[in-house]
Amino acid sequence: MYKKCIIVMLPFLLLGIIQLKGQGLRVPNEGYKQCAGIAISTGAFFDKPAVFIGLGFDYAYIIKEKWVLLGGLTFDSEHKTKLSEGETRVINTLTPNAAVGYLITSRLAVGAGVGKGLWDTDNPEKKMKYTTSGNLTVGVLCAYTIFLNGPHGMDVTGGIERGLITVETNFTVEIGYGYSF
Repeated sequence: MYKKCIIVMLPFLLLGIIQLKGQGLRVPNEGYKQCAGIAISTGAFFDKPAVFIGLGFDYAYIIKEKWVLLGGLTFDSEHKTKLSEGETRVINTLTPNAAVGYLITSRLAVGAGVGKGLWDTDNPEKKMKYTTSGNLTVGVLCAYTIFLNGPHGMDVTGGIERGLITVETNFTVEIGYGYSF
């Protein structure tokens, strides 16, 4: 089973294609090894006048009882609160994502990830297009499971990320639902 998980996760991990806006660190419920989830998120930038909201889908897998691998896909909508001439007010981004985490307890986990937005509307046509100019980001995450009921769970995740290409820092807060199996 570990080999299947590694084969599924390897492209995400090797390509480093995460943008953490909306990225969670979903943890499978105790007694389960895998979890599929959905989450909504919001956050703000420290160094530019913009906020964002997001919707993400993810898959998590526990390795060696304490380590979690997570991969998924997130849609973010960044809204600038102040505009310069010629700037776009809203930029939408679609981002494959991944994270690695460590379970401190069955409900609390910490982790890290790296990311890159691959599709966005930051172009003259304002249409969703593949891009190679998306920012590469790294970040740290902390997740806490607030509700458990059999395979069902809800969690809250907080994170801080830093852009490496476009130097910018933001924080994100997410609430998510996961189904463990």
